[in-house]
Amino acid sequence: LNRLRLDSVRYPNDKSIGIPLIEQLEYDPVIDSAVRQVFGKTILCKDLNNGSSIAREWGLTAVTLTGDRIDKKGALSGGFF
Repeated sequence: LNRLRLDSVRYPNDKSIGIPLIEQLEYDPVIDSAVRQVFGKTILCKDLNNGSSIAREWGLTAVTLTGDRIDKKGALSGGFF
């Protein structure tokens, strides 16, 4: 844990289009750097349209409420009917 060096992450100011996943997690502050390393660049969004625009514009990984994932490189994965 003492070797992790984290870059600062910018999130969209408008909470209606997405919220950072890190704000929704509960964890021991001792492992804060490890949790931020894994989940720090992930944002929760309502749908694929919002997720794809967030991923492209902000360079984050977006996850929808239905389980779809949109990477900053444009890849879509997950989800089911």
